[in-house]
Amino acid sequence: MNTSTVNFDSDSSSDYYDEKWDKMTRYLEFQEAYCNPSKYRGRCDPNNPELIEWFAKRKLTKRLENWGQMIVN
Repeated sequence: MNTSTVNFDSDSSSDYYDEKWDKMTRYLEFQEAYCNPSKYRGRCDPNNPELIEWFAKRKLTKRLENWGQMIVN
């Protein structure tokens, strides 16, 4: 691709943003941060009641909420 012919200023950011991709990527980052044997050993699904309870016991409910919606791959 010849970058001298691409004008990023004229393109809207929504032309490059894919909400579905963002939610899937967010889940992968969440999974890497919390779903490992040293932290949580259950099913890694942010909508799973057991995982929500795990966050609540550690007083991390706000942190879970801040991740927003995710698409579990």
